[in-house]
Amino acid sequence: MVRHEEALACAIARYHFKPIVAEIVRLLFIHPASTLLTLSSLASPFFDSLSARSANQHHPISHLKRLDYVRNSLAVLLQHGIVTYEERFTSAPPPALPPSQSDLVRHTPTHIVYYCNIHALLYRPRIPLYLGFVRRRFGELGQSVLRTLFERGRLTSSIIFGCSLSHKVAEHAITDADAEACLTDMLKSGLLHWCGKRKPRSSLLEKTISTHFEAQLHNVGAKRPNPFSANNHLPHHQLDDDDDDGDDDDHNRPMIQIGRGDHVRTVGAPNKHNDKDIWGICFWHLNREFRVECCTLVVSNRIPNELAVLILRVGLEIALSREDCLQPSEDFETAEIHIDDIRKGLEDFGMSVGTHHFWDAAQLLTNHDPPFVIAVPAPAPSHLKFVPGRIVAETRAKTAEELILSRYGGVGRRIFQALALEGAMEERMLAEKCMLPLKVMREHVFRMYQDRIIATQEVPRSNDQQRASNWFYLWRVNLLSIHRNLLQIMYKTLLNLFLQYELLNRDNKTPEEKNKFQKREALIIACILRVDQSVMVMRDFGAVTAAYFPSKYEVLDGYIMPSKKRRRRAT
Repeated sequence: MVRHEEALACAIARYHFKPIVAEIVRLLFIHPASTLLTLSSLASPFFDSLSARSANQHHPISHLKRLDYVRNSLAVLLQHGIVTYEERFTSAPPPALPPSQSDLVRHTPTHIVYYCNIHALLYRPRIPLYLGFVRRRFGELGQSVLRTLFERGRLTSSIIFGCSLSHKVAEHAITDADAEACLTDMLKSGLLHWCGKRKPRSSLLEKTISTHFEAQLHNVGAKRPNPFSANNHLPHHQLDDDDDDGDDDDHNRPMIQIGRGDHVRTVGAPNKHNDKDIWGICFWHLNREFRVECCTLVVSNRIPNELAVLILRVGLEIALSREDCLQPSEDFETAEIHIDDIRKGLEDFGMSVGTHHFWDAAQLLTNHDPPFVIAVPAPAPSHLKFVPGRIVAETRAKTAEELILSRYGGVGRRIFQALALEGAMEERMLAEKCMLPLKVMREHVFRMYQDRIIATQEVPRSNDQQRASNWFYLWRVNLLSIHRNLLQIMYKTLLNLFLQYELLNRDNKTPEEKNKFQKREALIIACILRVDQSVMVMRDFGAVTAAYFPSKYEVLDGYIMPSKKRRRRAT
Protein backbone atom coordinates (compact mmCIF):
# COMPACT_ATOMS: atom_id res chain seq x y z
CA MET A 1 0.00 0.00 0.00
CA VAL A 2 1.37 3.40 -0.98
CA ARG A 3 1.87 5.75 1.95
CA HIS A 4 0.22 9.14 2.02
CA GLU A 5 3.50 11.03 1.63
CA GLU A 6 4.39 9.02 -1.49
CA ALA A 7 0.99 9.69 -3.04
CA LEU A 8 1.40 13.35 -2.10
CA ALA A 9 4.83 13.45 -3.75
CA CYS A 10 3.32 12.06 -6.97
CA ALA A 11 0.58 14.73 -6.86
CA ILE A 12 3.21 17.46 -6.38
CA ALA A 13 5.22 16.10 -9.33
CA ARG A 14 2.08 16.09 -11.44
CA TYR A 15 1.35 19.70 -10.41
CA HIS A 16 4.85 21.05 -11.11
CA PHE A 17 5.77 18.86 -14.07
CA LYS A 18 3.94 16.56 -16.50
CA PRO A 19 1.92 13.36 -15.86
CA ILE A 20 4.68 11.17 -17.30
CA VAL A 21 7.14 12.64 -14.77
CA ALA A 22 4.73 11.85 -11.94
CA GLU A 23 4.37 8.31 -13.27
CA ILE A 24 8.16 7.82 -13.21
CA VAL A 25 8.24 9.12 -9.63
CA ARG A 26 5.50 6.66 -8.63
CA LEU A 27 7.33 3.76 -10.25
CA LEU A 28 10.58 4.66 -8.47
CA PHE A 29 8.77 4.64 -5.13
CA ILE A 30 7.41 1.17 -5.82
CA HIS A 31 10.51 -0.19 -7.60
CA PRO A 32 13.63 1.63 -6.39
CA ALA A 33 16.96 0.94 -8.08
CA SER A 34 15.28 0.53 -11.49
CA THR A 35 17.05 0.92 -14.80
CA LEU A 36 15.88 2.89 -17.82
CA LEU A 37 14.57 -0.20 -19.61
CA THR A 38 12.80 -1.38 -16.46
CA LEU A 39 11.04 1.95 -16.03
CA SER A 40 10.02 1.93 -19.68
CA SER A 41 8.46 -1.52 -19.37
CA LEU A 42 6.77 -0.70 -16.06
CA ALA A 43 5.25 2.44 -17.59
CA SER A 44 3.58 0.44 -20.39
CA PRO A 45 0.06 0.66 -18.86
CA PHE A 46 0.44 4.45 -18.64
CA PHE A 47 1.47 4.70 -22.29
CA ASP A 48 -1.38 2.39 -23.32
CA SER A 49 -3.90 4.58 -21.54
CA LEU A 50 -2.30 7.64 -23.10
CA SER A 51 -2.69 6.09 -26.56
CA ALA A 52 -6.31 5.19 -25.83
CA ARG A 53 -7.14 8.77 -24.87
CA SER A 54 -5.40 10.26 -27.90
CA ALA A 55 -7.12 10.87 -31.22
CA ASN A 56 -4.85 8.45 -33.08
CA GLN A 57 -5.81 5.24 -31.25
CA HIS A 58 -4.76 2.88 -34.05
CA HIS A 59 -1.08 3.87 -33.78
CA PRO A 60 0.20 3.14 -30.26
CA ILE A 61 3.36 4.73 -28.92
CA SER A 62 6.40 2.83 -30.15
CA HIS A 63 9.04 1.35 -27.89
CA LEU A 64 11.71 3.87 -28.91
CA LYS A 65 9.38 6.78 -28.28
CA ARG A 66 8.56 5.41 -24.85
CA LEU A 67 12.25 5.29 -24.08
CA ASP A 68 12.56 8.93 -25.13
CA TYR A 69 9.68 9.91 -22.82
CA VAL A 70 11.30 8.11 -19.88
CA ARG A 71 14.73 9.62 -20.69
CA ASN A 72 13.37 13.14 -20.79
CA SER A 73 11.46 12.60 -17.53
CA LEU A 74 14.61 11.36 -15.81
CA ALA A 75 16.47 14.35 -17.24
CA VAL A 76 14.03 16.76 -15.61
CA LEU A 77 14.09 14.90 -12.28
CA LEU A 78 17.88 14.67 -12.22
CA GLN A 79 18.19 18.36 -13.04
CA HIS A 80 15.99 19.29 -10.07
CA GLY A 81 17.75 16.91 -7.67
CA ILE A 82 14.64 14.77 -7.21
CA VAL A 83 16.26 11.63 -8.65
CA THR A 84 19.79 10.35 -8.10
CA TYR A 85 21.57 7.58 -9.94
CA GLU A 86 24.10 4.90 -9.11
CA GLU A 87 26.43 3.11 -11.50
CA ARG A 88 26.56 -0.65 -11.04
CA PHE A 89 29.66 -2.64 -11.96
CA THR A 90 30.23 -6.26 -12.87
CA SER A 91 31.06 -8.41 -9.90
CA ALA A 92 33.33 -10.86 -11.71
CA PRO A 93 34.77 -10.71 -15.26
CA PRO A 94 34.80 -13.77 -17.52
CA PRO A 95 37.65 -16.13 -16.59
CA ALA A 96 39.01 -16.27 -20.16
CA LEU A 97 40.07 -12.60 -20.15
CA PRO A 98 43.68 -11.61 -19.31
CA PRO A 99 44.29 -9.75 -16.01
CA SER A 100 44.64 -6.32 -17.63
CA GLN A 101 41.30 -6.63 -19.44
CA SER A 102 39.67 -8.15 -16.35
CA ASP A 103 40.47 -5.04 -14.32
CA LEU A 104 39.07 -2.87 -17.10
CA VAL A 105 35.83 -4.86 -17.20
CA ARG A 106 35.56 -4.86 -13.42
CA HIS A 107 35.79 -1.04 -13.29
CA THR A 108 33.45 -0.38 -16.21
CA PRO A 109 29.83 0.28 -15.28
CA THR A 110 27.37 -2.13 -16.83
CA HIS A 111 24.08 -0.41 -16.00
CA ILE A 112 22.63 2.53 -14.07
CA VAL A 113 19.88 2.42 -11.45
CA TYR A 114 17.80 5.37 -10.25
CA TYR A 115 16.40 6.40 -6.87
CA CYS A 116 13.84 9.06 -5.96
CA ASN A 117 14.33 11.53 -3.09
CA ILE A 118 10.88 12.13 -1.62
CA HIS A 119 11.90 15.16 0.46
CA ALA A 120 12.94 17.12 -2.64
CA LEU A 121 9.31 16.91 -3.77
CA LEU A 122 7.67 17.50 -0.39
CA TYR A 123 9.56 20.81 -0.04
CA ARG A 124 8.14 22.26 -3.25
CA PRO A 125 4.68 23.37 -1.95
CA ARG A 126 6.37 25.92 0.30
CA ILE A 127 8.05 27.74 -2.60
CA PRO A 128 6.09 30.97 -1.84
CA LEU A 129 7.36 30.90 1.76
CA TYR A 130 10.96 30.46 0.62
CA LEU A 131 10.64 33.23 -1.97
CA GLY A 132 9.18 35.63 0.60
CA PHE A 133 12.00 34.92 3.04
CA VAL A 134 14.73 35.41 0.42
CA ARG A 135 13.09 38.64 -0.71
CA ARG A 136 13.21 39.98 2.86
CA ARG A 137 16.85 38.95 3.23
CA PHE A 138 18.39 39.61 -0.21
CA GLY A 139 15.83 41.73 -2.05
CA GLU A 140 14.40 41.20 -5.52
CA LEU A 141 17.69 39.93 -6.94
CA GLY A 142 17.83 37.06 -4.45
CA GLN A 143 14.19 36.26 -5.03
CA SER A 144 14.77 36.13 -8.78
CA VAL A 145 17.75 33.78 -8.35
CA LEU A 146 15.78 31.40 -6.13
CA ARG A 147 12.77 31.39 -8.46
CA THR A 148 15.03 30.56 -11.41
CA LEU A 149 16.57 27.62 -9.56
CA PHE A 150 13.11 26.37 -8.59
CA GLU A 151 11.88 26.54 -12.16
CA ARG A 152 14.96 25.23 -13.99
CA GLY A 153 16.82 23.16 -11.43
CA ARG A 154 20.56 23.26 -10.74
CA LEU A 155 22.38 25.79 -12.90
CA THR A 156 25.70 27.52 -13.40
CA SER A 157 26.02 31.19 -12.51
CA SER A 158 26.34 32.17 -16.17
CA ILE A 159 22.93 30.63 -16.90
CA ILE A 160 21.46 32.31 -13.81
CA PHE A 161 22.66 35.65 -15.11
CA GLY A 162 21.28 34.96 -18.54
CA CYS A 163 17.89 33.77 -17.26
CA SER A 164 17.05 36.29 -14.55
CA LEU A 165 19.76 38.62 -13.27
CA SER A 166 20.46 40.36 -16.58
CA HIS A 167 16.85 41.53 -16.79
CA LYS A 168 16.93 42.73 -13.18
CA VAL A 169 20.19 44.59 -13.76
CA ALA A 170 18.70 46.44 -16.74
CA GLU A 171 15.40 47.06 -14.93
CA HIS A 172 16.79 48.46 -11.67
CA ALA A 173 19.78 50.24 -13.24
CA ILE A 174 22.40 48.43 -11.17
CA THR A 175 25.75 46.99 -12.17
CA ASP A 176 26.77 43.41 -12.74
CA ALA A 177 29.06 43.69 -9.72
CA ASP A 178 26.02 44.29 -7.47
CA ALA A 179 24.30 41.20 -8.86
CA GLU A 180 27.47 39.13 -8.39
CA ALA A 181 27.78 40.39 -4.81
CA CYS A 182 24.17 39.37 -4.08
CA LEU A 183 24.77 35.90 -5.51
CA THR A 184 28.01 35.56 -3.54
CA ASP A 185 26.22 36.51 -0.30
CA MET A 186 23.60 33.83 -0.94
CA LEU A 187 26.33 31.24 -1.49
CA LYS A 188 28.28 32.17 1.63
CA SER A 189 25.12 32.25 3.77
CA GLY A 190 24.38 28.61 2.92
CA LEU A 191 21.09 29.11 1.04
CA LEU A 192 22.77 27.82 -2.12
CA HIS A 193 25.20 24.91 -2.13
CA TRP A 194 27.85 23.78 -4.56
CA CYS A 195 26.71 20.74 -6.59
CA GLY A 196 29.87 20.02 -8.53
CA LYS A 197 31.72 21.09 -11.66
CA ARG A 198 30.30 20.90 -15.12
CA LYS A 199 32.53 18.39 -16.85
CA PRO A 200 31.77 16.04 -19.72
CA ARG A 201 31.36 12.44 -18.61
CA SER A 202 32.38 9.45 -20.66
CA SER A 203 30.56 6.91 -18.47
CA LEU A 204 27.56 4.79 -19.22
CA LEU A 205 25.32 7.67 -18.25
CA GLU A 206 26.13 9.45 -21.53
CA LYS A 207 25.14 6.34 -23.46
CA THR A 208 21.99 5.69 -21.42
CA ILE A 209 20.54 9.20 -21.30
CA SER A 210 19.91 11.29 -24.38
CA THR A 211 22.40 14.11 -24.86
CA HIS A 212 20.15 16.43 -26.83
CA PHE A 213 20.05 18.68 -23.75
CA GLU A 214 23.67 19.68 -24.39
CA ALA A 215 22.61 22.32 -26.89
CA GLN A 216 20.05 23.68 -24.41
CA LEU A 217 22.69 24.23 -21.76
CA HIS A 218 24.24 27.00 -23.84
CA ASN A 219 20.85 28.35 -24.86
CA VAL A 220 19.77 30.95 -22.33
CA GLY A 221 16.12 30.74 -23.31
CA ALA A 222 15.90 26.97 -22.98
CA LYS A 223 13.33 25.49 -20.65
CA ARG A 224 15.78 23.34 -18.69
CA PRO A 225 19.53 22.94 -19.15
CA ASN A 226 21.38 19.69 -19.56
CA PRO A 227 21.67 17.77 -16.31
CA PHE A 228 23.93 15.11 -17.77
CA SER A 229 27.03 17.02 -18.76
CA ALA A 230 27.93 17.68 -15.13
CA ASN A 231 28.12 16.00 -11.74
CA ASN A 232 25.36 18.22 -10.39
CA HIS A 233 22.95 15.38 -9.75
CA LEU A 234 25.44 13.25 -7.83
CA PRO A 235 25.44 12.84 -4.06
CA HIS A 236 28.18 14.67 -2.21
CA HIS A 237 30.44 11.64 -1.90
CA GLN A 238 30.36 11.23 -5.67
CA LEU A 239 31.23 14.82 -6.53
CA ASP A 240 34.59 15.76 -7.93
CA ASP A 241 36.10 17.72 -5.04
CA ASP A 242 39.47 18.19 -6.75
CA ASP A 243 39.33 21.72 -8.09
CA ASP A 244 42.73 21.36 -9.77
CA ASP A 245 41.88 18.24 -11.72
CA GLY A 246 43.99 19.16 -14.71
CA ASP A 247 42.09 22.41 -15.20
CA ASP A 248 44.45 25.31 -15.72
CA ASP A 249 41.60 27.80 -16.04
CA ASP A 250 40.95 27.62 -12.27
CA HIS A 251 44.17 29.54 -11.66
CA ASN A 252 43.11 32.36 -13.97
CA ARG A 253 39.57 33.01 -12.68
CA PRO A 254 38.37 34.56 -9.39
CA MET A 255 37.73 32.08 -6.60
CA ILE A 256 35.77 32.14 -3.32
CA GLN A 257 35.80 29.91 -0.26
CA ILE A 258 32.54 28.27 0.79
CA GLY A 259 31.46 25.51 3.15
CA ARG A 260 31.86 24.92 6.86
CA GLY A 261 33.55 22.45 9.11
CA ASP A 262 35.28 19.66 7.24
CA HIS A 263 33.68 20.63 3.93
CA VAL A 264 35.40 23.95 3.24
CA ARG A 265 36.41 24.23 -0.40
CA THR A 266 37.52 26.83 -2.91
CA VAL A 267 35.34 27.19 -6.01
CA GLY A 268 34.90 29.63 -8.83
CA ALA A 269 33.28 32.94 -7.97
CA PRO A 270 29.69 33.28 -9.25
CA ASN A 271 29.74 35.68 -12.17
CA LYS A 272 28.28 35.88 -15.64
CA HIS A 273 31.31 34.13 -17.14
CA ASN A 274 31.48 31.12 -14.79
CA ASP A 275 30.07 28.20 -16.76
CA LYS A 276 31.75 25.43 -14.73
CA ASP A 277 30.50 25.47 -11.13
CA ILE A 278 26.91 24.32 -10.64
CA TRP A 279 24.73 25.59 -7.80
CA GLY A 280 21.53 24.34 -6.21
CA ILE A 281 19.16 25.17 -3.37
CA CYS A 282 19.93 24.01 0.18
CA PHE A 283 16.47 23.17 1.60
CA TRP A 284 17.97 22.21 4.95
CA HIS A 285 19.32 25.73 5.46
CA LEU A 286 16.02 27.32 4.39
CA ASN A 287 14.13 25.24 6.94
CA ARG A 288 16.62 26.19 9.65
CA GLU A 289 16.16 29.87 8.79
CA PHE A 290 12.43 29.46 9.27
CA ARG A 291 13.11 27.75 12.60
CA VAL A 292 15.09 30.81 13.74
CA GLU A 293 12.16 33.07 12.81
CA CYS A 294 9.71 30.76 14.59
CA CYS A 295 11.80 30.68 17.78
CA THR A 296 12.13 34.47 17.68
CA LEU A 297 8.37 34.89 17.33
CA VAL A 298 7.61 32.49 20.19
CA VAL A 299 10.09 34.18 22.56
CA SER A 300 8.81 37.65 21.65
CA ASN A 301 5.34 36.58 22.82
CA ARG A 302 6.75 35.18 26.06
CA ILE A 303 9.32 37.85 26.94
CA PRO A 304 8.30 41.44 26.07
CA ASN A 305 11.86 42.71 25.81
CA GLU A 306 13.22 43.72 22.43
CA LEU A 307 16.88 43.34 23.41
CA ALA A 308 16.36 39.84 24.83
CA VAL A 309 14.58 38.70 21.69
CA LEU A 310 17.33 40.18 19.52
CA ILE A 311 20.02 38.40 21.58
CA LEU A 312 18.25 35.11 20.95
CA ARG A 313 17.93 35.82 17.22
CA VAL A 314 21.58 36.81 16.84
CA GLY A 315 22.73 33.76 18.80
CA LEU A 316 20.69 31.35 16.70
CA GLU A 317 21.89 32.96 13.46
CA ILE A 318 25.53 32.71 14.57
CA ALA A 319 25.01 29.04 15.47
CA LEU A 320 23.39 28.42 12.07
CA SER A 321 26.25 30.16 10.25
CA ARG A 322 28.68 27.71 11.88
CA GLU A 323 26.57 24.64 11.13
CA ASP A 324 27.55 22.26 8.33
CA CYS A 325 24.52 21.09 6.37
CA LEU A 326 26.43 18.03 5.15
CA GLN A 327 27.16 16.96 8.73
CA PRO A 328 24.44 18.55 10.92
CA SER A 329 24.97 18.15 14.64
CA GLU A 330 22.42 17.55 17.38
CA ASP A 331 20.48 20.78 17.16
CA PHE A 332 18.54 20.62 20.45
CA GLU A 333 21.26 22.81 21.95
CA THR A 334 23.68 25.03 20.08
CA ALA A 335 27.40 25.17 20.67
CA GLU A 336 28.84 27.72 23.08
CA ILE A 337 28.98 31.22 21.56
CA HIS A 338 31.23 33.93 22.94
CA ILE A 339 29.54 37.06 24.25
CA ASP A 340 31.73 39.33 22.11
CA ASP A 341 30.45 37.62 18.95
CA ILE A 342 26.85 38.18 20.06
CA ARG A 343 27.49 41.85 20.76
CA LYS A 344 29.08 42.28 17.34
CA GLY A 345 25.96 40.72 15.84
CA LEU A 346 23.81 43.20 17.77
CA GLU A 347 25.83 46.04 16.26
CA ASP A 348 25.01 44.70 12.79
CA PHE A 349 21.33 45.17 13.69
CA GLY A 350 22.09 48.76 14.73
CA MET A 351 21.90 48.15 18.49
CA SER A 352 24.96 48.90 20.59
CA VAL A 353 24.38 48.21 24.29
CA GLY A 354 26.54 48.23 27.38
CA THR A 355 27.47 45.23 29.48
CA HIS A 356 24.90 45.99 32.18
CA HIS A 357 21.95 46.22 29.77
CA PHE A 358 23.16 43.15 27.89
CA TRP A 359 23.15 40.95 30.99
CA ASP A 360 19.83 42.33 32.20
CA ALA A 361 18.26 41.18 28.95
CA ALA A 362 20.18 37.88 28.90
CA GLN A 363 18.95 37.03 32.42
CA LEU A 364 15.39 37.19 31.16
CA LEU A 365 16.24 34.31 28.84
CA THR A 366 18.23 32.32 31.41
CA ASN A 367 15.65 32.75 34.20
CA HIS A 368 12.73 31.67 32.07
CA ASP A 369 11.08 28.34 32.94
CA PRO A 370 12.27 26.38 31.02
CA PRO A 371 15.40 28.43 30.24
CA PHE A 372 15.96 29.35 26.61
CA VAL A 373 19.63 30.26 27.19
CA ILE A 374 22.30 28.69 29.39
CA ALA A 375 25.22 30.82 30.60
CA VAL A 376 28.56 28.97 30.82
CA PRO A 377 30.58 28.78 32.94
CA ALA A 378 28.12 29.46 35.74
CA PRO A 379 30.15 31.66 38.16
CA ALA A 380 31.54 34.11 35.57
CA PRO A 381 29.89 33.37 32.24
CA SER A 382 31.73 34.31 29.08
CA HIS A 383 29.72 32.17 26.65
CA LEU A 384 26.04 31.56 26.01
CA LYS A 385 24.46 28.29 24.90
CA PHE A 386 21.04 28.56 23.27
CA VAL A 387 18.38 25.86 23.55
CA PRO A 388 16.07 26.13 20.52
CA GLY A 389 14.85 22.58 21.07
CA ARG A 390 12.72 23.66 24.03
CA ILE A 391 11.08 26.38 21.95
CA VAL A 392 10.44 23.88 19.16
CA ALA A 393 8.97 21.43 21.71
CA GLU A 394 6.43 23.97 22.91
CA THR A 395 5.64 24.99 19.33
CA ARG A 396 5.08 21.37 18.33
CA ALA A 397 2.82 20.74 21.30
CA LYS A 398 0.76 23.82 20.47
CA THR A 399 0.58 22.80 16.80
CA ALA A 400 -0.55 19.28 17.75
CA GLU A 401 -3.28 20.69 20.00
CA GLU A 402 -4.45 23.03 17.23
CA LEU A 403 -4.61 20.13 14.77
CA ILE A 404 -6.56 18.02 17.25
CA LEU A 405 -8.89 20.97 17.90
CA SER A 406 -9.56 21.45 14.18
CA ARG A 407 -10.23 17.74 13.64
CA TYR A 408 -11.99 16.61 16.84
CA GLY A 409 -13.25 19.86 18.31
CA GLY A 410 -12.87 21.27 21.81
CA VAL A 411 -13.93 17.99 23.45
CA GLY A 412 -11.18 16.07 21.63
CA ARG A 413 -8.55 18.59 22.69
CA ARG A 414 -9.77 18.40 26.31
CA ILE A 415 -9.44 14.60 26.25
CA PHE A 416 -5.96 14.81 24.70
CA GLN A 417 -4.72 17.33 27.26
CA ALA A 418 -6.07 15.27 30.17
CA LEU A 419 -4.38 12.07 28.98
CA ALA A 420 -1.13 13.84 28.06
CA LEU A 421 -0.84 15.60 31.44
CA GLU A 422 -2.25 12.99 33.82
CA GLY A 423 -1.26 9.77 32.09
CA ALA A 424 -3.38 6.66 31.55
CA MET A 425 -6.95 6.76 32.91
CA GLU A 426 -10.02 4.54 32.96
CA GLU A 427 -12.96 5.82 30.93
CA ARG A 428 -15.11 6.84 33.91
CA MET A 429 -12.21 8.66 35.52
CA LEU A 430 -11.46 10.33 32.17
CA ALA A 431 -15.10 11.44 31.84
CA GLU A 432 -15.00 12.96 35.34
CA LYS A 433 -11.67 14.63 34.67
CA CYS A 434 -12.94 16.22 31.43
CA MET A 435 -16.40 16.95 32.96
CA LEU A 436 -18.14 15.17 30.11
CA PRO A 437 -21.04 12.73 29.91
CA LEU A 438 -19.81 9.19 29.48
CA LYS A 439 -21.60 8.76 26.15
CA VAL A 440 -20.06 11.95 24.65
CA MET A 441 -16.62 11.00 25.92
CA ARG A 442 -16.85 7.52 24.38
CA GLU A 443 -17.86 8.89 20.97
CA HIS A 444 -14.82 11.18 20.80
CA VAL A 445 -12.44 8.62 22.28
CA PHE A 446 -13.40 5.93 19.77
CA ARG A 447 -13.04 8.38 16.91
CA MET A 448 -9.56 9.39 18.10
CA TYR A 449 -8.73 5.72 18.64
CA GLN A 450 -9.54 4.95 15.00
CA ASP A 451 -7.04 7.65 13.90
CA ARG A 452 -4.45 6.24 16.37
CA ILE A 453 -4.31 9.47 18.33
CA ILE A 454 -4.96 7.59 21.56
CA ALA A 455 -4.36 3.94 22.43
CA THR A 456 -5.49 1.38 24.96
CA GLN A 457 -3.46 -0.24 27.69
CA GLU A 458 -4.43 -3.31 29.66
CA VAL A 459 -3.46 -3.61 33.34
CA PRO A 460 -4.11 -6.90 35.24
CA ARG A 461 -6.10 -6.74 38.47
CA SER A 462 -4.72 -10.03 39.83
CA ASN A 463 -2.56 -12.96 38.86
CA ASP A 464 -5.48 -14.64 37.12
CA GLN A 465 -5.06 -13.09 33.68
CA GLN A 466 -7.33 -15.46 31.76
CA ARG A 467 -10.58 -13.71 32.56
CA ALA A 468 -11.43 -10.44 30.90
CA SER A 469 -13.01 -9.17 34.13
CA ASN A 470 -9.62 -9.34 35.85
CA TRP A 471 -8.19 -6.56 33.70
CA PHE A 472 -8.31 -2.77 33.79
CA TYR A 473 -8.70 -1.12 30.38
CA LEU A 474 -7.04 2.30 30.31
CA TRP A 475 -6.83 5.04 27.69
CA ARG A 476 -3.55 6.83 27.17
CA VAL A 477 -1.61 8.78 24.55
CA ASN A 478 1.78 8.13 23.00
CA LEU A 479 3.12 11.50 21.91
CA LEU A 480 5.73 10.04 19.58
CA SER A 481 3.10 7.94 17.86
CA ILE A 482 0.74 10.92 17.75
CA HIS A 483 3.48 12.96 16.08
CA ARG A 484 3.80 10.42 13.26
CA ASN A 485 0.06 9.90 12.90
CA LEU A 486 -0.64 13.63 12.72
CA LEU A 487 1.95 13.89 9.96
CA GLN A 488 0.14 11.16 8.05
CA ILE A 489 -3.17 13.00 8.52
CA MET A 490 -1.62 16.24 7.22
CA TYR A 491 -0.11 14.40 4.24
CA LYS A 492 -3.56 13.02 3.44
CA THR A 493 -5.07 16.50 3.75
CA LEU A 494 -2.49 17.97 1.39
CA LEU A 495 -3.09 15.13 -1.05
CA ASN A 496 -6.83 15.83 -1.07
CA LEU A 497 -6.18 19.53 -1.64
CA PHE A 498 -3.90 18.84 -4.61
CA LEU A 499 -6.42 16.39 -6.08
CA GLN A 500 -9.18 18.96 -5.69
CA TYR A 501 -6.99 21.55 -7.42
CA GLU A 502 -6.39 19.13 -10.30
CA LEU A 503 -10.13 18.50 -10.56
CA LEU A 504 -10.84 22.20 -10.88
CA ASN A 505 -8.30 22.59 -13.70
CA ARG A 506 -8.95 19.34 -15.52
CA ASP A 507 -11.68 20.23 -18.03
CA ASN A 508 -11.72 23.12 -20.46
CA LYS A 509 -13.78 25.93 -19.00
CA THR A 510 -15.36 29.03 -20.39
CA PRO A 511 -14.11 32.46 -19.22
CA GLU A 512 -17.15 32.77 -16.91
CA GLU A 513 -16.39 29.42 -15.31
CA LYS A 514 -12.72 30.31 -14.92
CA ASN A 515 -13.63 33.49 -13.02
CA LYS A 516 -15.99 31.45 -10.88
CA PHE A 517 -13.33 28.96 -9.86
CA GLN A 518 -10.54 31.51 -9.35
CA LYS A 519 -11.52 32.23 -5.76
CA ARG A 520 -11.80 28.54 -4.99
CA GLU A 521 -8.34 27.88 -6.42
CA ALA A 522 -6.87 30.73 -4.36
CA LEU A 523 -8.51 29.28 -1.26
CA ILE A 524 -7.07 25.83 -1.98
CA ILE A 525 -3.55 27.27 -2.43
CA ALA A 526 -3.87 29.18 0.85
CA CYS A 527 -4.96 25.98 2.62
CA ILE A 528 -1.99 24.11 1.15
CA LEU A 529 0.42 26.73 2.50
CA ARG A 530 -1.22 26.70 5.93
CA VAL A 531 -1.11 22.91 6.29
CA ASP A 532 2.45 22.77 4.95
CA GLN A 533 3.56 25.24 7.63
CA SER A 534 2.34 22.76 10.25
CA VAL A 535 4.23 19.99 8.44
CA MET A 536 7.38 22.11 8.59
CA VAL A 537 7.02 22.57 12.35
CA MET A 538 6.30 18.92 13.06
CA ARG A 539 8.90 17.39 10.70
CA ASP A 540 11.66 19.84 9.69
CA PHE A 541 12.34 21.80 12.89
CA GLY A 542 14.07 18.97 14.71
CA ALA A 543 14.30 15.24 15.22
CA VAL A 544 11.26 13.20 16.24
CA THR A 545 12.47 12.28 19.73
CA ALA A 546 11.12 12.52 23.26
CA ALA A 547 13.29 15.59 23.90
CA TYR A 548 11.21 17.64 21.47
CA PHE A 549 8.10 17.50 23.66
CA PRO A 550 7.32 19.63 26.73
CA SER A 551 8.48 18.23 30.05
CA LYS A 552 4.94 18.49 31.46
CA TYR A 553 3.77 15.75 29.09
CA GLU A 554 4.30 12.07 29.77
CA VAL A 555 6.15 10.75 26.74
CA LEU A 556 6.32 7.11 25.80
CA ASP A 557 9.39 6.30 23.76
CA GLY A 558 8.18 4.13 20.91
CA TYR A 559 4.90 2.50 20.04
CA ILE A 560 2.56 0.89 22.56
CA MET A 561 2.88 -2.88 22.44
CA PRO A 562 -0.25 -4.74 21.30
CA SER A 563 -2.22 -6.55 23.97
CA LYS A 564 -1.62 -10.25 24.46
CA LYS A 565 -4.28 -12.68 23.32
CA ARG A 566 -5.94 -14.58 26.15
CA ARG A 567 -7.26 -18.07 25.77
CA ARG A 568 -10.87 -18.69 26.61
CA ARG A 569 -11.64 -21.10 29.36
CA ALA A 570 -13.47 -24.21 28.37
CA THR A 571 -17.04 -24.17 29.60
